[in-house]
Amino acid sequence: MIMKEKLILFLYLSVAFILPFGASDRSSTQIFYISGLNILSYLVFLFDKNQRNRMFSFIKKDIFFICFFAFSFWSVFTIFFSYNISESLRVITELIAYLSSIPIINYCLKHNQKNIKFVILMIPVLLSIEILFIVAPYLYDTLTISVINRSQRYSGFTGNVNIAAFSIVLKLPFVWHYIAKFKKQYLKLTGLFIVYFFGVFSIIIIHQTRGALIALITLLILFLIFQFSQKKEFKSFFKNAFLFIIPVILVFSINGILENFNSSYTSVNSRMSSLQESSDVSVQSRMRYYKTAFESIKDNPVTGIGIGNWALEDIKRAPKAIIGYVVGYHVHNDFLEIAAETGITGFILFYG
Repeated sequence: MIMKEKLILFLYLSVAFILPFGASDRSSTQIFYISGLNILSYLVFLFDKNQRNRMFSFIKKDIFFICFFAFSFWSVFTIFFSYNISESLRVITELIAYLSSIPIINYCLKHNQKNIKFVILMIPVLLSIEILFIVAPYLYDTLTISVINRSQRYSGFTGNVNIAAFSIVLKLPFVWHYIAKFKKQYLKLTGLFIVYFFGVFSIIIIHQTRGALIALITLLILFLIFQFSQKKEFKSFFKNAFLFIIPVILVFSINGILENFNSSYTSVNSRMSSLQESSDVSVQSRMRYYKTAFESIKDNPVTGIGIGNWALEDIKRAPKAIIGYVVGYHVHNDFLEIAAETGITGFILFYG
């Protein structure tokens, strides 16, 4: 059964690599994939009586599942306050897919410690594939034609450069884990450092996603603090810390060289400094989204505006800000969006 559980976990981990098959929104095929995988996974457990009983017993005690179930139930209730009920139903089907996957994934992870080790091992492997499909077209364009800054061509399997950058950030701590673990296994360390370097290269040079860079630096600082708390020896700590900081320093150095020798190159430094400029379009739009979300929460604190209805609310509240048919599809802050759509109750359950 352990092999079946590992296969199930691997299939869930592979959701990012599902092709869109012509769909305009890649998440549609991913949700379809997760839903199908949920059905197959439950069938595997249902045919095994012992596993079935243990899993359903586990569900009753899983606080994560309970919170998400309560959030999904409350989201169904908010449909009665929606502008667009069909859009709410679409989002509810996504929530059901996520909700159904939680018991399977959590059970497989907690049922056997080997499954956790398997997942921790697979994430760096899948990350290396993800980075390859980002860096390869970038380097090809650099050598043959010309690079288009923040082009969707460099978004890998995600279809969006910002999502691609955050996807890398989320997985890098698993690479750090193995770098700290394989101290004297130089062949493995070399491979891990290559993945680490090109992961940072993607975030800073290729994607230039400001939020991802801030998240990367924050996570790295927290990781190093954790490492120090484990060792508590300054000499050993600084030696290890230097190893983790080297790839970041190297990439920032490359960023500086490109900025000095390529006039058409927009450096990550310029993008970061623009965060302080009130004229920055991205900053302006996000501040408007946040403001509109707070206003919506203030006006509908209990029930919200209905799950999945944020885009319509944004049109209603800020029609003059819409230029060239570009609508604020998301608040760019999950907690504010959930609070606006499902009220304070939905926010608390989502946070849980």
